[in-house]
Amino acid sequence: MLKYMKKSTRVIILIFCVISFFVIAPYIVLYSLGYRVDFETFKITATGGIYVRAFPQADQITIDSKISKKPGLFNNSVFVQSLLPKDHTVSVTKNGYYDYFKTIGVEIKEVTKLESILLIKKNLSFIDIIDNASYFTVAPNNRDVITTSKGTKGIDLQYTSLDSLSQFKKFNISQSGVVSNIEWSDDSNKALIEITNLGSNFYFYFDPQKTNQNFVKLSLLDKNSTLISFNPRDNQSIFYLENGTIYSLKNNKATLLIKNVVSYEVFDGNIFWTDKAGKINKSDTAGKLLSQTTENDREIQYFKAIKNSYKPIFSPDNKHLAYYNNNEIYLYSFNPEDDEKNNVKIFSTKEQIKNCYWLNNDYLILNVGDKITITEIDYRGEINTITLPQSITLSNDKKMDIKNPTVFFNRRDNKIYILVNDSLIASEKVTP
Repeated sequence: MLKYMKKSTRVIILIFCVISFFVIAPYIVLYSLGYRVDFETFKITATGGIYVRAFPQADQITIDSKISKKPGLFNNSVFVQSLLPKDHTVSVTKNGYYDYFKTIGVEIKEVTKLESILLIKKNLSFIDIIDNASYFTVAPNNRDVITTSKGTKGIDLQYTSLDSLSQFKKFNISQSGVVSNIEWSDDSNKALIEITNLGSNFYFYFDPQKTNQNFVKLSLLDKNSTLISFNPRDNQSIFYLENGTIYSLKNNKATLLIKNVVSYEVFDGNIFWTDKAGKINKSDTAGKLLSQTTENDREIQYFKAIKNSYKPIFSPDNKHLAYYNNNEIYLYSFNPEDDEKNNVKIFSTKEQIKNCYWLNNDYLILNVGDKITITEIDYRGEINTITLPQSITLSNDKKMDIKNPTVFFNRRDNKIYILVNDSLIASEKVTP
């Protein structure tokens, strides 16, 4: 057919093909190298990608409401490439679970990772495990439990294990009042019970290993004794602060350890304390000063938080420190790459934060007012937060409203324990 065309026509077609080749070929090459046209700026730019992984496996992962992928049968992640360098919205959904949303930036020739997404069931199931309990506490071993209630002759105490709730020991303390606090020794073999009555505080030792308990008041401790904690190297002795002095109490005999103390905390087998000048000091458990400051970032950040009246808690992998007060939570990362974003506020509320626990290395579970809230610590974009229902139905069809609860999360069995309406209830496993 070309041979019947005029020479000029064939030249035009040839020129057109050559021009098209030189115009299209570079684009094809650039496209294969990951470049795309940004139609907002009408410029060709390099692209990046987003890697998303969720636990448990999601039903659908969507980017910008356009790119939708379903994780494979044996893979709970997806990887989306060739995304323009700007903010993109990620949506992760699974039937029966709370949705996850985050708007996150993509950089040129980089992969943005969302690899620690935890999906939470919308309706966690709960069971009633202990009735007639006005106070409860779990030992540091995350296994042994003490519950207390008001008895006919003072305070009734029940000691049991989460592994065998049908087996328990009952005791009675002949002291009227209410249990305001129970402090455990680090080895979970001793407990100090504080009972408050008419403005006075009374303290009693409890040894879970003994069948017969002799609950004798510790006469040297009273309402002026604060920051009471066990000696981590000797569960027969305790430390307490009174009138600016740290004492050690053993066999009902007090020994002066450190003077001019504003506050202190036992950490990593030593006593860290602040003096009136605001300096952080480190002493051994005998009161001997080891150093006035420490180069250990982990220790510095921990005690800076305490000094500023925050409660610090380390993540299970010790890579993050969350510290909180009644209304806000901050995050400090020990990852050098996060230095410029340390001490980031990740949660704030007008209600009181009563308790805060690490759910895993990437999520916190909070008792905020009457609510139980789960929040991620990933402060890129908006922080995902969900609140559990405040009305639940137990396995025996008993309905219960969550009002003024005491909440504890046990990482040993991944369950939430809630004391509400004088009943201790437990959830199914929260994490996979």
